[in-house]
Amino acid sequence: MEQRVIGSAMIFCQVDESGSVSDTTVEHASMPEFGAAALAAVQQYKFHPAIRNDREYAVKIRVPVDFNLSDSYLLKLDAERPKEALPPGPAVFKAMEVDTMPKLLKEIRPETPAALIETRQLGQAVIGFVVDEHGIPRDIHTLITTHPACASEAAAVIRRWKFSPGIKHGNPVRTAIELPMVFFPENPSANGARVL
Repeated sequence: MEQRVIGSAMIFCQVDESGSVSDTTVEHASMPEFGAAALAAVQQYKFHPAIRNDREYAVKIRVPVDFNLSDSYLLKLDAERPKEALPPGPAVFKAMEVDTMPKLLKEIRPETPAALIETRQLGQAVIGFVVDEHGIPRDIHTLITTHPACASEAAAVIRRWKFSPGIKHGNPVRTAIELPMVFFPENPSANGARVL
């Protein structure tokens, strides 16, 4: 939770005639920790039994389990995170509040983390940062991610980027950006970023 990692797992299990769960296995998990947590949770589930022709039956089912973070928890994490102290300068505006958005002058694409290539998983990270009045990214931080390595790689690449600054009323200003990045295991050269 502190790393802002979200994910999912699929648990395969048997539900007997009384609705009790047995024979649970992790069929898929975006990270092993999610598989273990989902397995432990589903083993405690109690279902209504399957019924056909007024008779209760045992069935095998798949149970999807999602791991998300609430908006209130994310706000709490953001309030507690250490923030980069910006030197005196213009105010910080949200991207939608500036007249001209910062423009990326030279993109350096992130590499797909080895853990995603090995497991053939798609990864994502949404990174927050401020483009200062000189076009330098500052206060780079993870908003949410599917894997810690995605967030690390995204932040490392953003630190190397250079922008034209955002403009408001004809003057360069600091602009807060939220940037999603997608990491493709099959085609790492397709990794990309889009400004929201």
